[in-house]
Amino acid sequence: MAAAVGVCHVEPADIDELGMGQALRRAMAGAIRDAGVTPACVLIDGNPVHVHPLERTVVHGDARIASIAAASIVAKVTRDALMRTYDEEYPGYHLAACKGYASAEHIAAIRERGLTPLHRASFCGNFLEPPRLF
Repeated sequence: MAAAVGVCHVEPADIDELGMGQALRRAMAGAIRDAGVTPACVLIDGNPVHVHPLERTVVHGDARIASIAAASIVAKVTRDALMRTYDEEYPGYHLAACKGYASAEHIAAIRERGLTPLHRASFCGNFLEPPRLF
């Protein structure tokens, strides 16, 4: 049985509006739809997402099932390449180095420069000022 990996993008503003869970379902449903095959089974690493009637979840699936591990690698390599492209579009945010994760340099750049359209305000907005104690 061959594995198909689909890709569907959900904009950061949509994630802010929908919430992470609904945005994840939207992305997964789009990826399944766009894969161009009728799945016999939809394997998902982790907990149920309820995105497809043939969904099967496997906790730690990336360590147990080769196709899930391969999809994880494809996703990481794709994201790393995308972050290098975004680094050119938004210089100074250290996107190529941090790959979009909240490194100290990336947080400092957000505080200095503000958020870009790539950032989820619901997640990164707390980087704009130090948390208040009172």
